Amino acid sequence: MKKWIGLFVTVVLSLVCMSNFVMADTKAGFSIQQVNENGQTQSQQHYDLLVPPGQTGKITIKITNSTNQTADYEVSLLNSLTNDLGEIVYAENGTQKQASQLSRLYAGIQTVSIGAQQSQLVSVMVQSPKLNQAGIVLGAINVKKINATNHNEQKTIQNHYNMQIPVVVRAQEHTKPALDLKLNRVQAGLSIKNETAIKATLQNPTNWVISPMTVKATITTNNRQKTVYTDVQKKLEVAPQSEVNLPLSTGNTRLKPGKYHLDMVATSGDYTWHFGKNFVISAKTAELANSQARHLKSTINWVIILIVSLVCIIIILLILLIVLMYKRRKKDDE
Repeated sequence: MKKWIGLFVTVVLSLVCMSNFVMADTKAGFSIQQVNENGQTQSQQHYDLLVPPGQTGKITIKITNSTNQTADYEVSLLNSLTNDLGEIVYAENGTQKQASQLSRLYAGIQTVSIGAQQSQLVSVMVQSPKLNQAGIVLGAINVKKINATNHNEQKTIQNHYNMQIPVVVRAQEHTKPALDLKLNRVQAGLSIKNETAIKATLQNPTNWVISPMTVKATITTNNRQKTVYTDVQKKLEVAPQSEVNLPLSTGNTRLKPGKYHLDMVATSGDYTWHFGKNFVISAKTAELANSQARHLKSTINWVIILIVSLVCIIIILLILLIVLMYKRRKKDDE
């Protein structure tokens, strides 16, 4: 049991370290801090709540207004999802099933007004998650400053500053994580950097975080006789009950229509998943991706062209030399 508790803690800590959240921002003019059940602020940067069935748990956060005027804040819960970079992020609408969404455990948004240079504790009550299997509900408590206004000539611009702290909610004590991974789709397209890519849609159907994960991919022609692309990606993470549209690198070269095969091996801890899937790049898809890609690299090998050109020039010069020598000898014979 201690081994699996340690594994769970490792997963949560890796999640916290790799997630993009900020607890203070001088431009925002406010900061947030985690508060424990005894009202004491904590240095930990995530909440870990055990909420047994039929009970409720409390998330308390301290909001400090560091400006010289009263400000309003919205406090809400966000759901976890996985972006195309293989990072866990938080948003109002997650891709998970409803039972796995943190926002389903608390209905509504709290609005609080905090005076200049003042702090206030805000509590959110969450219900016990109703999961169909063991695991966690992952999300974040979000604080948004809603009354920051800039006046620029005739336009009024609303600046919304957000800060988040990850939240883990469990309905039972730490149990053995049972990880799983599925390959749902493979298609050609563009990466988040607007480069040509082969996008593999991986699904985490469990209530656990998969992290860190390494993916090794090889894309060949459909008959497996020629390797077209290879890619290795490390330190990936996948949120519970979410998908990641992982862009496999093509070196930002032009996509060619045809039939292909993806061979992929994904590993995380003691788990290994091996996938194989055929897919097709249509002429329309290739043309669209190639036309929209930024700084598309040419597939022409200029080194080979240069070498071939030099060889051709040498051959031509040799032929001319032979012809000239032949004519001179013939003239001498006459």
